[in-house]
Amino acid sequence: MCARFSLYANHKTVIKLFQLSQIKHTLAPSYNIAPSQQIQVVIEGDEPASRALTTMRWGLIPAWQQPDKPIRMNHCARSETADVKPTFKSAFKRSRCLILANGFYEWHETTKQPYYITHRNQEIFAMAGLWETWRTKASEILSCCILTQNPNPAFGVYHDRMPVILPPAHFDDWLSKNSHDTNALKELLMPLTENQLIVTPISKFVNSWKNDSSECIQPVT
Repeated sequence: MCARFSLYANHKTVIKLFQLSQIKHTLAPSYNIAPSQQIQVVIEGDEPASRALTTMRWGLIPAWQQPDKPIRMNHCARSETADVKPTFKSAFKRSRCLILANGFYEWHETTKQPYYITHRNQEIFAMAGLWETWRTKASEILSCCILTQNPNPAFGVYHDRMPVILPPAHFDDWLSKNSHDTNALKELLMPLTENQLIVTPISKFVNSWKNDSSECIQPVT
């Protein structure tokens, strides 16, 4: 499960690495992004096979949510069942996104030691996500969630779930509004191999979402 992550690369780097053709909204870098905050998301652009950067609230609200009912924000969804769960299945079919990160945080389930997880070969990577538009008479909210999966054996010692990290070769297939084959889409959601992630123990400074500086990612011994 991914409940906190970072994105602190500058926008020029993001634009180049993700070959963005549109920038609808941008945000300041953050080392400690938490659910309910606005985050950077890549969606399919106005032209097929193009990519657009925009911002969304982290915590998916399904389009059918009644405004007079308690709202539960879903910051993660299980990739194995997202295509059939009422909260996520519509977004899985038509509204998929990439959620950008330099790294994400996990807390060991037993010791509560925090770890910072980065990609060995990519400065910035993309987590597979789903998004929705929730409308009321007074407002419109774009929201999203991260897809998770069972971990590879190496990561499993830290947590029993991990975010789905997509390789660049799968970006266009995942984002395309013309991709409707559920089985083919789910085949894109494969865990990284054991040597593709770097897991670094860090201080408990990161525990509070109010702490947002590079101290969050400093290693401890």
